Amino acid sequence: MKPELFELQQSFAKAIQDVGQVPALLSGLRPHAELRDRLAIYRGNYTALMLRALESAYPVLRCLVGDEFFAQMAKAFALQYPSESGDMHRFGVALAHFLAEAELDPKYAYFVDVARLEWQVHRAYFATNAPALSLTDLIGKAGEMGQELTAVRPVLHPACQLFRSESGAVDVWLAHQEISGKGDPDQHELLLPLNLERNLGVLSRVNWKVQVHRIEEPAWLALEQIHAGASLEQAFEVALQAKADFDVAQGLRQWLDWGCFADVMPQ
Repeated sequence: MKPELFELQQSFAKAIQDVGQVPALLSGLRPHAELRDRLAIYRGNYTALMLRALESAYPVLRCLVGDEFFAQMAKAFALQYPSESGDMHRFGVALAHFLAEAELDPKYAYFVDVARLEWQVHRAYFATNAPALSLTDLIGKAGEMGQELTAVRPVLHPACQLFRSESGAVDVWLAHQEISGKGDPDQHELLLPLNLERNLGVLSRVNWKVQVHRIEEPAWLALEQIHAGASLEQAFEVALQAKADFDVAQGLRQWLDWGCFADVMPQ
């Protein structure tokens, strides 16, 4: 009895992802001398597609681990976490989790945080587009609502995201941008000992270019409050509690320059 179409499609997908599933697929098909070779072509194309998708989303990680290791990692990852969408920009979301489960050598454990950051950069690039507010926009909207500027509740831009790393991922990512801007670096250069201390960052997108900004804890805590729905006044209070001389005006200017806000809500 021939398999139903759905069962055949499922068997074909498994065989494309895992060569060990090929015999099960071939048993349900009409014998043909070239079937195995033809299936290998599909499997090769699938593997190349998965690799390109991960290379696009994780360029810094690829530089850190090297091309050969990255390719092997991509194959193992695709086998454990096959694509669940026709949109390949969504493939790779679980790579940080995959690395965390891999029990890496402790000196390379920061790869997990680098992967988390790179996926957030990837998400920020494909986030919904929206105009970013300027200071003039912010003041104007507050006036329209009949409220003081500090009383409004800013809404983060869809591309604006907060990031926390306990192992220096922001510094590693930023260092890679500086080096790659000078030409192709020796990919082992970034494996040298680094000061992998805790750092905080905020991601934004300006003219479709994602930026990662390393910020201090008071500013990060304030943006965290805004993300949770707090007003500017409430957010600044949290920042000032963390650092009494936090420059409120400078912080607000930076956030606006980075395009962090897309709208405001009344208190």
